Amino acid sequence: MVTVNVAASFSDPDGDMLTYAVLLSDSGVAAASVSGSAVTLEPVARGSTTATVTARDPGGLTASLGFTVTVTGSPDLVASMSPDNVAVAPGGSFDYVVAVRNHGDSASVATQTRTFVSVDSVVTTSDEMVGVASDVPALEPGGSVSTAASMTVSTSISPGTVVYVGACVNLVEGESDTSNNCSEALKVTVTVTASPDLVASMSPDNVAVAPGGSFDYVVAVRNHGDSASVATQTRTFVSVDSVVTTSDEMVGVASDVPALEPGGSVSTAASMTVSTSISPGTVVYVGACVDLVEGESDTSNNCSEALKVTVTDWPDLVATVSRDSVSVQAGGDFGYSLEIRNRGGAAAPATRVRTFVSEDSVITRSDRIVGDASRVPPLGPGEFVRGWASMTVSASASLGTVVYIGECVDPVEGESNTANNCSTAIKITIVATGGSRAPESAYTLHPGSGSGVPETTSGAVVMPARKIELSADVLERSGADRQGETKNHD
Repeated sequence: MVTVNVAASFSDPDGDMLTYAVLLSDSGVAAASVSGSAVTLEPVARGSTTATVTARDPGGLTASLGFTVTVTGSPDLVASMSPDNVAVAPGGSFDYVVAVRNHGDSASVATQTRTFVSVDSVVTTSDEMVGVASDVPALEPGGSVSTAASMTVSTSISPGTVVYVGACVNLVEGESDTSNNCSEALKVTVTVTASPDLVASMSPDNVAVAPGGSFDYVVAVRNHGDSASVATQTRTFVSVDSVVTTSDEMVGVASDVPALEPGGSVSTAASMTVSTSISPGTVVYVGACVDLVEGESDTSNNCSEALKVTVTDWPDLVATVSRDSVSVQAGGDFGYSLEIRNRGGAAAPATRVRTFVSEDSVITRSDRIVGDASRVPPLGPGEFVRGWASMTVSASASLGTVVYIGECVDPVEGESNTANNCSTAIKITIVATGGSRAPESAYTLHPGSGSGVPETTSGAVVMPARKIELSADVLERSGADRQGETKNHD
């Protein structure tokens, strides 16, 4: 379409107002119209025609001007989209292809396509645009271009919803038909499909620890959904309130979570140290969040409940032993190393450590004491003592007897956690031959900050030499076949 203002081509000597008319020699080639002095010509078909413009004054005098109008070919851009329908769950995505072809008989200039979402099956440029425009190069007659794209369905869209997606190519000058610039609609049905649902949890739910002290925790991730989840990661966050989110401060590094089948779970143990710059009385919250995976049915449970951390000024004595089992013949002996470490943030006064024998694998101070208690010196935050003990089994011990021994350090005033004052158990099995033996030696404890047990550094605190004997009576009363007694695991 072309509009020409013809007023400059005519003049009236009297200055009278002129009116204009236009006549075409072939209306099959073009159409003409006049508005004031503006003559508009629209192409109809390829070819040439003569346009004659006549100006008339109020007295009826006229003057005419003729010119040739040539109509060449015109572009006609047509958009299409495939496929024509998809079914996808909330949070899922689908792929599609937008194609633009020039159905006209002349080249088109470069333009763009845009994608729209509609509530009905007729997509127009008045619908909601999504994403960004894509470039379409100049196309010769019959030329085409295709663009692949992907779209994600919002997790807020309810299953059963139907929407329509389409693409529209921007108009170019001289297009012969603009009614086909928008594609047919792609029907998108939002469905309910099997989906994973990862839930994070953390234990314990609260700890008390002094500045510079540390605490252990376990992060568990379970797939509560009805389809497998892909591999992902968990991250640990510190919050000032009891609601942990991924917008809180991340600490440490992410931990890998493998792909999980429905009902599958994985647990990771970790430890955290409280900064010495945090004042006693401070309360913070720690939690773990598992990264979202595609198609999750519920992402509101990806962060665990918070572990409440109360910063205190308490010592925390922890006993550990170097072995978990030993087979020994009657009359034989064996040895093991022991460590008492202050994991708290305040100094611990001197105390004692005692050896206990139990009928089960949980050592508590309610078990039977064997031998004499040994002194543990005062320990500052992070300090420890280590030592070596040897133990002799009675020669009259019965073959096959199984007992457990362990070490418990006496609690000190204000200790933040007394559940770890007893070590894990050493399982002792009485065998006929081939038992373990260790050199008979004093039971010693000495300060240290490195590794290697036993240690023989100068300044060691040496307790009086002793030899612990597991008598037949002790073995009989504490063996696996003990009857009629109940133990309180305090």
